[in-house]
Amino acid sequence: KCFRAVKIVLDEPRILCSLQLQLPLNHEPLLLESLIDNVCKNYAFVRKINGVDSVHILYDKNGCLGSNWKIIVSGFNRAVFKIVDKYVDLDTFDTNHVHEIEKLYGIEAARNAIIKEVSTVLGAYGLDVSYRHLSLIADSMTHFGDIRAMTRTSMAECTSPFLRITYEMAQKFLVDSCLNKDIDNISSPSSAIILGQVGKFGTGLFDVKQDIQQMIELQQQQGQNLVSVKEEQLQSYYSDDDDDEDEDGE
Repeated sequence: KCFRAVKIVLDEPRILCSLQLQLPLNHEPLLLESLIDNVCKNYAFVRKINGVDSVHILYDKNGCLGSNWKIIVSGFNRAVFKIVDKYVDLDTFDTNHVHEIEKLYGIEAARNAIIKEVSTVLGAYGLDVSYRHLSLIADSMTHFGDIRAMTRTSMAECTSPFLRITYEMAQKFLVDSCLNKDIDNISSPSSAIILGQVGKFGTGLFDVKQDIQQMIELQQQQGQNLVSVKEEQLQSYYSDDDDDEDEDGE
């Protein structure tokens, strides 16, 4: 209220705005930077998109933009793609919003995004986890065709009591399973490992029964074939020696 704008200059090519203010001589010192930031943040919207909180230009270590502009967006709005598809290379689009990736590109893309994000988070703490473990987690979260959270809430929906017990809140799940008389058919990896049995997954998904009598007969047959081959080799060897002796005698 103690100052007024004297001149405002817009430089469109450089996207700059110059503002001149007039203050009384007896006015206390004014920190314009914080004042302008507060006004622009709360009242001045040059352009706003629902769901997008902020946009930051990504510079390199020298403070340059490089050949292509890269931006980091806080928030997400799928409708923006219809507007900026002429200006944004969607092939280089990347986000940690897994549900939006599933809606845009499908469940397989969401699965890969889960692996990438988990690996990135663990890598920040210096944890190098094998891809096999990460892919198993991603498969468990997406094999139903949609994204299922791996939390204690989602685990409560599992039918295997041992699987619920080995995840989190073991005492609670154990007591609830006993009170409800739950039955575990040992179909989950956790229950099979706890009970020391072969799990019904992977190579344990099917049963192989060996015919012992047939195996013995095959071994005997292979042994006979081996003996006959050795006899033929010996006969051919001795016959070659006899031919050599006849030639020497002549």
